[in-house]
Amino acid sequence: LPDGIVGAPEAGFAGRARGGISYVVYGKTTGTLVDLADVENGTGGFAIAGAFAGDESGRGLSAAGDLNNDCLCDTVVGAPFADPASREAAGETYVVFTPSQAAELFAEAWVDFNHGGASLGTEENPYTTLQQAICFAGPDAVIRVRAGATSETITIDKPVSLNAEGGIVSI
Repeated sequence: LPDGIVGAPEAGFAGRARGGISYVVYGKTTGTLVDLADVENGTGGFAIAGAFAGDESGRGLSAAGDLNNDCLCDTVVGAPFADPASREAAGETYVVFTPSQAAELFAEAWVDFNHGGASLGTEENPYTTLQQAICFAGPDAVIRVRAGATSETITIDKPVSLNAEGGIVSI
């Protein structure tokens, strides 16, 4: 299952009534229940608390892709009732960069350019790009590439091995 984000815009935190809380929940390989209290305490994700009472941060949420090129999907959080520069309820939008400790590095990662499901880097749910695999590859990892055709510009900034599974990898 991929990462997800859940907004609780009317929740309070640290005395900030209706400041809002957003919960970023890390992806999992099972469908077990996620307790947002655990996420709020840093287990299985992290929480983002609204800056001020009444902001209702988390009313608008979106995955933003990788905005800072660290191979982790970043998040946009909207606080529609925030008061920037003393403009009452003008709203604010925050970009939240996913912390680097969220990335799990793998000794082996799979790539299948034609895969249409969740991209977890496993044989069953492979990444769809080489760059994803390189980003999450641990030191001296093996990246197994299934046969397929693609054109991709990649950055290799660590030692990895590319192994073709049923085809040829040309670099």
